[in-house]
Amino acid sequence: AIAALQSQEGLSNAGVLLSGPKLNLQPGTAYKFRVAGINPCGRGPWSEVAAYKTCLPGYPGAPSAIKITKTEAGAQLAWEPPTNPSGRIIEYSVFLAMTANTADSADKVSNETGSIMLTLS
Repeated sequence: AIAALQSQEGLSNAGVLLSGPKLNLQPGTAYKFRVAGINPCGRGPWSEVAAYKTCLPGYPGAPSAIKITKTEAGAQLAWEPPTNPSGRIIEYSVFLAMTANTADSADKVSNETGSIMLTLS
């Protein structure tokens, strides 16, 4: 999509205010821009291309299909990544609640395979 924008008169080149149709940029999308000046004689040359990528909104969704498998040493926990990750997931946090006689623990898992081995002692 190409949008024609017009600068408002009376502004310096360093702070040009543009007006034109509002473009709904999509999250997590790369856009490229270039600018050309226009006067009564016509359009001048285009600027170099400038790239910009919009951010993805919000936190990732919850993992799904959680499976717990018994092992000789304890258990293995596996899951599917969120269907809406809102970007690359860099870490998973696993919360393990134990009986009243033991402490609660939270472990961070820097593992993109979506599994963790729990060793019970």
